[in-house]
Amino acid sequence: MKLKELYHVAVPTAFDENEALNIQATLAHIHYLKEKWVNSVLVCGSTGEQHSLTLAEKL
Repeated sequence: MKLKELYHVAVPTAFDENEALNIQATLAHIHYLKEKWVNSVLVCGSTGEQHSLTLAEKL
């Protein structure tokens, strides 16, 4: 197993100042992590944001 296969990260969800979901910023962060050898990410699992998102936003 290569070292880069060991990295798995919980990703915080980005929000705008008006508390709207910021999909572009969230995806940009995930792409950045991919460039840094992160093998997988857990979305909506780091700061409790899953409770403030609608089902549509989660999907």
